[in-house]
Amino acid sequence: MRTEKKSTIVSEDLLAELSCRLSSQIGIFFPPDQLHVLEKKLGLALHDLGFKDLHELAESFFQRELSPRQIEVLAKHLTIGETYFFRDKQLFSMLREEIFPEIIRRRRLGEKRIRVWSAACATGEEPYSIAILLNEMVPRHEGWAIEIIASDINPAFLKKAKEARYKSWSFRSMSKEVVERYFHQEGNGEFALAPSIASLVEFHQVNLIGGAYGPLNPFFSGFDLILCNNVLIYFSKEQVDATIKRLVGSLADEGWFSVSAVEVPFVSHTHLASVSSHQITVFRKTDGKRSALPPVPLKNKKGAEVKREVPLGKSRPSREPAALPCKCEANDPKEFYESCRSLYNQGLYTEVALQLANALKVHLKAINSLKSHLKELRLLIHALANQGKLREALEWCQIALQAEKMDPEIHYLHATLLQEMKEEEKAMLALRSALYLNPNMIAAHFSIGLIQLKNKEISSGKRQLKNAIRLLQKMSGDELVPGMENVMAKELIATIDRLEKEIAHLYESR
Repeated sequence: MRTEKKSTIVSEDLLAELSCRLSSQIGIFFPPDQLHVLEKKLGLALHDLGFKDLHELAESFFQRELSPRQIEVLAKHLTIGETYFFRDKQLFSMLREEIFPEIIRRRRLGEKRIRVWSAACATGEEPYSIAILLNEMVPRHEGWAIEIIASDINPAFLKKAKEARYKSWSFRSMSKEVVERYFHQEGNGEFALAPSIASLVEFHQVNLIGGAYGPLNPFFSGFDLILCNNVLIYFSKEQVDATIKRLVGSLADEGWFSVSAVEVPFVSHTHLASVSSHQITVFRKTDGKRSALPPVPLKNKKGAEVKREVPLGKSRPSREPAALPCKCEANDPKEFYESCRSLYNQGLYTEVALQLANALKVHLKAINSLKSHLKELRLLIHALANQGKLREALEWCQIALQAEKMDPEIHYLHATLLQEMKEEEKAMLALRSALYLNPNMIAAHFSIGLIQLKNKEISSGKRQLKNAIRLLQKMSGDELVPGMENVMAKELIATIDRLEKEIAHLYESR
């Protein structure tokens, strides 16, 4: 009797089920266009896991929970550990010039302690970079304490991190002087980190999907800074939201939170406000009612300061007008708009919204007449959104669309509001409408690309970012990108460049 030979071909459906299983157990998710990578990685892990083929592996995985050893083996084969010291130059510049000085000033008045958590430390380069930086910045002789916790799901990474020995390739972003100051070269071509720096970091194995961390665990709470770079990209949307919620609970009041550039769009939480500086965006824990520190000023071509508008949805407290309020005489609409614009640039959003709404309400009975007042409508929508009045802003946006359906900027504003309100599918439709009306709208290409990356549609997202770059390269570097709140072309190019590098690291190296 001839026995039937089991097929060695693994179907996409089976790989998709395995991806979901791995995602729920250890938080490593492979989107549809990466299933071939998952198949290859699991194939390499078969021997260590004790299975003959992927069918046998799948049968076991679907029958019972993964064991701790299986999780360790899978983490070893499925995660990426390639990193180096001071890898993210912009982030470390911001830490050195803004974040750590702010923490030190605030902590001087109470407990002189700084707590940092590197939540995906890989082989240790990130937390040790933090340790070197804090060693140079914190006045230890004044009784300051530095506590750096570093964690990873991969025990092999942690073992190497604890050894604190590195090859010269890990120092490709460090000056020779810094390497000589903090490392001792050994005969085998490795460099050993100074014990005084290594002792500042404590390592732990933590699974961010199901680990015992969060506000109920005193050890994993009260952090002034949490770095969670290149982790969320592996998770499903539900896991991203749950992980961010727990990490925010681990932050101290006014603590800082950092993710990689490609993961910034994933971050959404009532008590996190975005802060943009040094061509990057980080987040700060707030009480949910106020925005974080404003971004640093931009410079125009002549070096003069350019006032930034507060990003849509971020409020700034109103104050007494520094200039005369707008006058609503219809006989000089240009002067009226410029007066309102001046107040807007001062952050007086309440006054601007009141003046514009009163002036525009007279046109509501004949909406077509609003076609000649689109710039006033856009300014009103911004002013309302910057007070956090998203519903009211959305209502005026819909009125503007009734008046003029062919205005791409109104469609883009509509999309931005919908994104703020977590209506992502509707936002995508509005962005598509904006691009249909203006195929060269950089802001729309960029926003669609971010949403697609967030949804793990990597090829499509990269294509949209390339479209944005192609259009940006036609602009002067100091030129402001239309619709993007005083962002210069060179700034957006630098942001997209960082995103593309992160994508290459996180996906193409899988």
